[in-house]
Amino acid sequence: TYWTGLNDVVFKGGTASSTDVFRFQYADVGRIEFLVSDSAGRLGTSNPFVERPERLVLVQPTGNGAGDPAAATDAKFVTAGTAFPLTMQALLYNGGLAPNFGKESTPVTVVLEARAARDQSGTRLVDMLPVSGDAEEVLPFTGSFGAFSGGSATGISFSYADVGILELTPVLNGGYLGTGNLQTQPINVGRFVPDHFNTVMTTPMVCDPNGMSCPATVSGMAYSGQPFSLQVLAKNTLDATTRNYRGALARAVTLSAYSAPGSTTTVNPPASPSGAVLSAASLAASSFDLGSATASPVYTLPNPFLASAPYANNWVPPTMVYLRASESGTPNDGVTSLRSSAVEGGVAVVAGRLLVPNAYGSSKLPLPLQVSAQYYGLTSRSGVASYSWRANASDSLTSLTMSSALSYSSCLVACPALASGAASTLTMRSGLGTTTLKAGSSGAKSGANVKLTGPTWLPTSQGRVTFGVYRSPLIFLREVY
Repeated sequence: TYWTGLNDVVFKGGTASSTDVFRFQYADVGRIEFLVSDSAGRLGTSNPFVERPERLVLVQPTGNGAGDPAAATDAKFVTAGTAFPLTMQALLYNGGLAPNFGKESTPVTVVLEARAARDQSGTRLVDMLPVSGDAEEVLPFTGSFGAFSGGSATGISFSYADVGILELTPVLNGGYLGTGNLQTQPINVGRFVPDHFNTVMTTPMVCDPNGMSCPATVSGMAYSGQPFSLQVLAKNTLDATTRNYRGALARAVTLSAYSAPGSTTTVNPPASPSGAVLSAASLAASSFDLGSATASPVYTLPNPFLASAPYANNWVPPTMVYLRASESGTPNDGVTSLRSSAVEGGVAVVAGRLLVPNAYGSSKLPLPLQVSAQYYGLTSRSGVASYSWRANASDSLTSLTMSSALSYSSCLVACPALASGAASTLTMRSGLGTTTLKAGSSGAKSGANVKLTGPTWLPTSQGRVTFGVYRSPLIFLREVY
């Protein structure tokens, strides 16, 4: 019997009970009572009982790319931290909506429990496991449903702040009217991907305090051809790191160089002279751990210093370079650090050299030789600014092993050697370092061309040392008669 209104109950004479069997179907839910009234108006009632929804169903959101089972290659859904809507339905046995659900005197509430989705083997995605390692731990997931109306409720601000694929399970808080929980079916939602990358630069040196003005977006300086450190961080919409970006959920990343953060105007600056090159500019997906990976790229300017062309004057002034990170694997989701408020680490790249000066002195005494780590930068002389080679006050790192660094050519009589007592290792201090040489012959004038072999980013100039030549104590001599 469908619930259509009043129904007659017939009692046979002399009996207190009806032998009729009634089958009622109530196309709704809630706590129900039957009321009975006889022809004399006397009332009776049944015990209360509860009509429950047959099940709760979470509707697949529009654009959901998650498969069941899930895979790390499932299509992109939204970026980590992006709000999206979800709809919950309370269904009757016949599949229709339960209009009264959520209209109880104390309305029931439905929450969602989020866990890592299961892959084809039935194992939860390992790269999404929490710090505890517990695969069944509920993951942070924000959002709530609005009030139920007509058997369904929608929330528009659900979000997941990390990457991966979630298994979302509806849970009825406190059960339904004392009858326990309802049948629910979890669904997979995802794939969530990073919103953007940030790149963070760590440079080998600070910008030279004596002769270089670097913008706040530049972390420091590096010689052309010198490796520096770049950290790539996968971020959500709130700029928090997505720790799940690792393993199968990470993608290969390629680095590129631009003249300003968030700009596409000049790639591989400077525009003139052209020919700058960024190398060691890729990161494998396996490099990422907890949303972070570190590269050691090298930026090389054109026209390096050559000892054979010491007056070329074609060297490149300090160049501000900003590094961009972009996914490049197959497949990839187009995640990049390029955006309107881009955080792209910057470095001042300078042309460098080791200056070996000319020097002369006694053939019987150690000869001091002050070498200099220099860069091509702006220098002011008498109020006039121009580019020239200058000692790098920020370089207290360059170190030379003198036994292998020194080389001689065009020796006169005999080649010099490292003086007794000279340090075996020469480390620059504010761009300067002094070693001592001894003459190859103490009995005659001698000399040689000297070069230093240092790191590849500091090509050497050539100096000439001469022994047996003395500096006169007089600047000017005049005889008066």
